[in-house]
Amino acid sequence: MKKEKIVMGKIHEKIYLGESLCKKTEHKLYYECLKDVFNCGETEDTEFTKMLKEVLSEELSVDIKGYCSLDTHLDNYHGVDYFITLKTVTNTFIIITFDISLYEKDEWKADFLISPNTLNNFQVFVEKVVDAIQNVGQSDIFCPDKKVGRFFYQNQCGRK
Repeated sequence: MKKEKIVMGKIHEKIYLGESLCKKTEHKLYYECLKDVFNCGETEDTEFTKMLKEVLSEELSVDIKGYCSLDTHLDNYHGVDYFITLKTVTNTFIIITFDISLYEKDEWKADFLISPNTLNNFQVFVEKVVDAIQNVGQSDIFCPDKKVGRFFYQNQCGRK
């Protein structure tokens, strides 16, 4: 039964998030894993990621790029299945991370959890993401060339 849950979870992840362009990542540290996936390039959109990026882009009036990190060290060690990047109108580079699950969770490592409840309340989920981006402080920004800090690291954004 456990193996069936794992297989169903992997299918669920790939349907919603697609596949990573990184077949193997070298690093295990969070920022290095993030750079590895980022450097592999933007991934092809699924219907879900296309809709997520379009709605966020429209709400924030910015260009958004998406990166699937399934089956990479970023996923396996840091619980990040997908992330988006954007530059704000003030030219600030921001990365927001997502974890997807077949089940509701009390805890997760990414900035936001995509769960069945999230999928059933997509507009509410998008509003939380938009609100978080609009209220991010300078110290919450991740810069790819500097190890400044993780966006919403240990914050209660979306968590119970």
